[in-house]
Amino acid sequence: MAVTRNTKRMVGVGVLLYIVVLVKLLSHIDAYFSTLDVTDELKSKLENGDNVIKMVPSKYLQLRSCLNSGTDTVILVLSKWGRFRQRAAIRETWGKDLTLSNSTLNAHIALLFIIEKGDLKLEHHVAEEFKKHRDILIGDFKDVDRKSDVLKVLLGVHWIVDHHCHLSNLVVVTASDEFYINLPLLQQNLQSVLLKTTLLDKFWIGYIREGLKPVRQINSPWFVSYGDYPMSVLPTICTMESGFVFSFGAAKDLHDKFIARKYTILPLLDVFVGVVARDGNWSIWQDESIITNFPQSIDICSAKYQTLTNGFHSPQFLSDIHRYNSTLDMPKQFQQECLDPNLSAVLPSNISNIGLFASMTNYVKNPKDACQSLDLPDQVFLLLLISSKPEHFTRRRVIRETYGKEKIIQNKRVRLLFVLGLSQSNQTNIDVQDEAQMYNDMIIFDFLESHLHLTLKVIGGLKWVTEHCQNAKFMYKGDDDVFVNIDVIVAHLSFDYNTLKQDNIDSKSGDHDRRSIIPKTYINGTMITKVYINDTFRIPKEKLYLGCINLGVVIRDKLSKFYVSEKDYRGKFFPPFQTGGGYVISGDVIPALFNASYSVPFINNDDVYQGILAKKIGVKPIHHDGFMNYHTKPTQQEDIGVGVCQLREQVWTLHGFSDDSLKKLWNIYLNANESCHHTK
Repeated sequence: MAVTRNTKRMVGVGVLLYIVVLVKLLSHIDAYFSTLDVTDELKSKLENGDNVIKMVPSKYLQLRSCLNSGTDTVILVLSKWGRFRQRAAIRETWGKDLTLSNSTLNAHIALLFIIEKGDLKLEHHVAEEFKKHRDILIGDFKDVDRKSDVLKVLLGVHWIVDHHCHLSNLVVVTASDEFYINLPLLQQNLQSVLLKTTLLDKFWIGYIREGLKPVRQINSPWFVSYGDYPMSVLPTICTMESGFVFSFGAAKDLHDKFIARKYTILPLLDVFVGVVARDGNWSIWQDESIITNFPQSIDICSAKYQTLTNGFHSPQFLSDIHRYNSTLDMPKQFQQECLDPNLSAVLPSNISNIGLFASMTNYVKNPKDACQSLDLPDQVFLLLLISSKPEHFTRRRVIRETYGKEKIIQNKRVRLLFVLGLSQSNQTNIDVQDEAQMYNDMIIFDFLESHLHLTLKVIGGLKWVTEHCQNAKFMYKGDDDVFVNIDVIVAHLSFDYNTLKQDNIDSKSGDHDRRSIIPKTYINGTMITKVYINDTFRIPKEKLYLGCINLGVVIRDKLSKFYVSEKDYRGKFFPPFQTGGGYVISGDVIPALFNASYSVPFINNDDVYQGILAKKIGVKPIHHDGFMNYHTKPTQQEDIGVGVCQLREQVWTLHGFSDDSLKKLWNIYLNANESCHHTK
């Protein structure tokens, strides 16, 4: 009996201990979101100990709360405990005047900084900052496992829901304290979006990334464990690197699902939101004024044309950009530091290359009738200009046998031409002439093949198209070590967006979300799988410069093959350009690009030069993830880096192939045993 009593006593103690632990655990869970208290010392300083969410002063509520019907935007700025100077810089720059009014714009904005607890020595300073500005939410958590950004946003949306921000037109902007936000441009864009999304309750706007895979390397800043996210592909996201915007409906969905404990908190904010968005059928939109910035490329110019600009680590940098953002008279020394500079600030004037280029782009072999054919009288839809070296006989043969084989694809006429210079070997030049005579698909110029003359190939190609193929609808320019998915390219470039009907649209997303599933494609005339056109990203048919955008720093090292002198180019960065593995240009702008080359100094980087010419005539580069021009020399199927279905349906170009590996990849591409089914 004593043993039984002891057993019961132990069981009772165990149950009591379990209950205590459970209550303690639940209190910690609530601390993430429900209570969010600060420490006792800080609470006593912040108006008698109420938690920060409930103790926002009435004065602040009258000015910024959504209870004021004028408030239509809440900006959640993710900051850190001790970053006083950064928050001060924001309040003195873009966050200074949160009421924007003019004849076309009337907006009232609530700005909230969200921070987690930090060094107790700074509590007094945080308390004074809060007392003065009334614009800080403080969460009772620390940055553990890189999840604090998620917790901060959850805290922000909790505040929004708790303060009755039930306005159908309310939007939430999320960014870090290193962002510069162009408020007038933001409001103009949001008003335009709201007109298009009147029937949508939940939408998410930003710089879209699709098809990303989780990083499993534990030392990576983007590491995601299998325990946190077991799937092999991440959901579609608006990347936090660029900041993003979402509707009140989306904010409430995020809030409600977290309160219901439906999701594990992931270490990456955009991925966590992406999971909720995917399951909640949010509409996801690309905003061209929100782009991803490279760390070294933050500049004053870009903020004039971007809604959200990331990377301003210094308060002084924020002040500089705000001072010059609204002026038309920016000093040239600032313009020369810009990522996408005004060409008048970086290029010399009074340049004339007419004589130079005329003498250096003479034809040795000119297939001037290549775009005309009695058998194929229709307009050339896609002209392929492939840059090759004289010695690459085998590579040209492989291209002719693979993606360059077909002349008609999806009822569209395609023409393949190679662009070459001369070899130092006379025998090689003789053999190349024989090859050109046999195939009539080689444009050969009278200059020696070298890295320095790659730019001449670009100019020569533009010259040839202007003189002999102005009827081409599009031109693809690429290298001979690239796999080109002609079927996917033609499918996208020829797609008529006006044919979209309600039947093609996901009914769950509404009439205004046209992420349509359009069966479109074939492989060399044989229907094997499908291409899916995403109507949230429409490809222009004119003034098109499409590819994989790169941002280049000007090289001043005279020993580098990419050296550019101050005389030829005075800027720190080149304008954004497409990497030369492959890109597409619409035929309507090619004559203008060629004419522009007469007044742009010769720069020995062909990709950069094309980008400068495009900038010169006002054509903006457009990025598409299908151009995978960053691959390097895969030799086996497992080294390709993409699956067969992705290769068929999504890849436009894949860079870095030898002769044999390009042939092997083509066989993989044609493998009819692989069944592909699109999943949304």
